[in-house]
Amino acid sequence: GLWMFINGVPTWITPTHYDFLMYLNHPEFESDPKYYNSHRLDCYFKDFVEKDTNCFGELVIKPRRYGYTALVISEAILKAIDDFGRNVGMASTDLDKVKETIFRPLLDSFLTRPKYVRPEIYTPNGRPPQKELRFRKNTLDELADGSLDIGAGLRSWISPRTTTSKAFDGHKWHMVIMDEIYKWTAARLYTTWYITKETLAVGGRIVGKAHLFSTMGDDETCDQSVEDGIKLWGESDYQNRNKFGRTHSGLYRWFIPGFVAYEMFMDKFGNCNESLAKEYLLEERANMEEGTKDYIYHVRKYPFTPEEAMSTAMSSSTFSAHRLAARLSKIYV
Repeated sequence: GLWMFINGVPTWITPTHYDFLMYLNHPEFESDPKYYNSHRLDCYFKDFVEKDTNCFGELVIKPRRYGYTALVISEAILKAIDDFGRNVGMASTDLDKVKETIFRPLLDSFLTRPKYVRPEIYTPNGRPPQKELRFRKNTLDELADGSLDIGAGLRSWISPRTTTSKAFDGHKWHMVIMDEIYKWTAARLYTTWYITKETLAVGGRIVGKAHLFSTMGDDETCDQSVEDGIKLWGESDYQNRNKFGRTHSGLYRWFIPGFVAYEMFMDKFGNCNESLAKEYLLEERANMEEGTKDYIYHVRKYPFTPEEAMSTAMSSSTFSAHRLAARLSKIYV
């Protein structure tokens, strides 16, 4: 990590946060990464998750357009180049989505890094890889004459996976990314997680970490994933552990309110005027009729509390609303 002064205050940031600020670069991002104090706290939590030997990973509810995916991209690159044979897998709502929003930004960002923080990779036919990123010691000449030594180099790989319940099964993973989890329709989130969990441990010893994160589902087609996510949320309270020091899911939950990094109210030191941001968001809500789709969609994008995020998540039908209310009562009572 790194110590620095921000407005005269000594502040420490983690390696992931430092890498994000220094090296993340992709045309999709509107500008170079900015320092947000809320990102610093997110990365502290990530550091806590990474260092806790009884934790399988994080379960995150985040606001829209917050930059959390970019933090995870930096984390994935660091994991892959951290040591030999580090395997990183990723999934989203479908294969095209994970390639578009995570793998390709990760690849483009990696290729723009300075050479001293960019290990050589396998480049099929001398072109950037399209299906997966493999770290090997090779040159174009070695590829041309067939003398590539597959035993040399880091031998790590980053692989986007098709969205199925067994997407990660059959491999040992050092990092797994599951994006847009509250919007999955191709596979059951709850089932997928408990199958994936086994790929992150050897003989009960945790060797990899998972990153499950999302905003809330957009419509009623996501009801099942939302319900699965809420169930996982209830099983991921790090203050409620079994005799082996682990939560039921193995995950630790983390909620990011919609007002902690609202761009309109950020100062040059990365701090948000949260009271003004919250007042502004409440005024926007007041212009919508409570319970309408516009109102619910706005709350899902910028929730103030996890209860609020989840209580609006399945209000599209009476049955879903009653089922969700029952689930929430068990989680928070």
